[in-house]
Amino acid sequence: MASGVALAADNDIVIKAVAYRLSPDFWPGHGTTLTIGLLGTSRYVIPQRLKRARLADCAAALAEFNSLLAVAHTFEPSETEVAMAADIEAAAQAAGLPLDNGESLLSVLVIERGVPVFETGDKRAISTLEQLRGVAGLERLDGRLRCLEQVVWRVVGSQQEVLRVATAICREKEIDTALAICFQCHSPGEVPHAAVLDGLRSYIEDLRKHAPRLLAS
Repeated sequence: MASGVALAADNDIVIKAVAYRLSPDFWPGHGTTLTIGLLGTSRYVIPQRLKRARLADCAAALAEFNSLLAVAHTFEPSETEVAMAADIEAAAQAAGLPLDNGESLLSVLVIERGVPVFETGDKRAISTLEQLRGVAGLERLDGRLRCLEQVVWRVVGSQQEVLRVATAICREKEIDTALAICFQCHSPGEVPHAAVLDGLRSYIEDLRKHAPRLLAS
């Protein structure tokens, strides 16, 4: 494990966690029993993206991000790691596959620094990384990637939790379309626990078809 880092989180999933004000639910114990690794550039990138997102309460989201950042480990990649990430990006570009710089860089950092888990809000990136297995050791990510829906799944263990999380997600329903659908944000009435789980499961299993080896169980 890299300096006690339990998992790496990309900017996309962090933005959604703090926009919903659910980061303590996504990562219980962060700052005490759990250390999250973020890219060092997240301290600049995430606030700017939050400000552009037209949130219902941007100030609260920024405050939650600053609290998370204060207890997170920030990765500063080496020249070798940057070069490895560039090789992954070049392979993606050659194959016509979508991949952001942050996803390629975090993939390398997770591999090279022995971080057990990589959580990302970018399902396209997971699919792309699956197709690029063999480039820069990406096969070493097998079973170590989690998508946003898997993170939310572990939060909503009961109907009471569904109601609380639904309130948070539907307050910022424009942030993630899939979650807004799963929590029926555009429909009146109480969303049933089983319906939420069915929706999350559908997105997870669809992604698993495209990333059967990299996606965590």
